[in-house]
Amino acid sequence: MTLEQLIDSDLLEVTQEFSNLYIEMVFLTDIGEMVKIFASNNDTSPISIKFIGLNISAKKRTLNNTPTLGEVEGISLVEGDFGLIQVTSDRVSVEAVL
Repeated sequence: MTLEQLIDSDLLEVTQEFSNLYIEMVFLTDIGEMVKIFASNNDTSPISIKFIGLNISAKKRTLNNTPTLGEVEGISLVEGDFGLIQVTSDRVSVEAVL
């Protein structure tokens, strides 16, 4: 799966490591798959993370009644109902969540 395929999915979880060494985001795709993005730097230096207009709420739900932080509307910056999350890193992986 590519980052672009995550548009219209729902953001379920964001984990930012305390020292900004990595960020993980878990998404629920429109076909019901859970996908994780993991971003870090190859040399283990801190990554750059900006949260812009962040609006986190447990009140939103998917059509299947799954709690969500909001629908993803753009992926170059992770953008959606929750605001913008801008991540700058050397390495980004996209993988299925088992």
